[in-house]
Amino acid sequence: RFDNTLNFSSARLHPVIDHKDQPVHPTQTINKRARTLTYDNAVCTGAKLYQDILEAFDGRKDPGHEFSDDDLEIGWSEVDQERVVDAGWDAAFRTIGRNLSIGDRGPFEDEIEHTNLMLLQDFKNAAGETVTPTDIEKEAQYEIAYIDKFRAILALEVHSPRHQVTASLRAANQPITKEAIDKRIPPLNRFSDFMWTGWNAITLLPVSLRYVLHDTITNADTVGIMVDIINKHAITGSIDWPGLTFGIDTEEGQALLGTPNGFGTAFLLIDRARELGRRIVYVTIFNPGGDYRMLWDMKPPNAPR
Repeated sequence: RFDNTLNFSSARLHPVIDHKDQPVHPTQTINKRARTLTYDNAVCTGAKLYQDILEAFDGRKDPGHEFSDDDLEIGWSEVDQERVVDAGWDAAFRTIGRNLSIGDRGPFEDEIEHTNLMLLQDFKNAAGETVTPTDIEKEAQYEIAYIDKFRAILALEVHSPRHQVTASLRAANQPITKEAIDKRIPPLNRFSDFMWTGWNAITLLPVSLRYVLHDTITNADTVGIMVDIINKHAITGSIDWPGLTFGIDTEEGQALLGTPNGFGTAFLLIDRARELGRRIVYVTIFNPGGDYRMLWDMKPPNAPR
């Protein structure tokens, strides 16, 4: 199911440092026409999600559903697509390599497992009804790289079925309701479930997961919150690695957790608390060349920061 197709070129290493020590860089602005999430709402959502993560360790939340390889066959097709990750991640992976005592390097090709799935097939929904995805719904995609040696998951393309169904309904001038959306999504549909299914398949030690990385982020709500934070710190211009790093107990950290690109990591830790036993400690954002990226750093609940 997995295909080693990623390549990383060499780049200079930079250490992770706290945002207060960052140099000032300019940043680009974005078109916010599609944005609906406010900064205050993101902070509130992120604070609630983080509390849910902590409560999951206490057994106060039920574990997530266990999916099988058969679930990956319901609506989803593996797409052969060679993907070369640009040098914008090299410095980050070199930092990870040093943090994990691997060495001053990024992953080799044979250390990377790559999967690219799109919602191209008819499927039966939860009610047993056959669904034929529309052209817009067929753009639902989870392209993910799993790097066991670096204890990392790298999200390359994330377009959830729920997001694509919403766009399809809007394009058809149909009512957008939870019921209408639920009727058109397959059983396996959440990013967090895809991350767990893939990670659990390629590693002998699931609890070793430490990093979740998001490649070029295009979601208007997530980018909007990132821009709010960058502007809040009076930074202009492109921000290279090591970027801006925030503790999860800060307002900025919780605002980022409350974005669409934070949900996946949050639900992964909530649903898989027993298997992963992790909490988020830091989140780093940067935008080399205007491409917005995010890195979550996770540790066991009682581990030192």
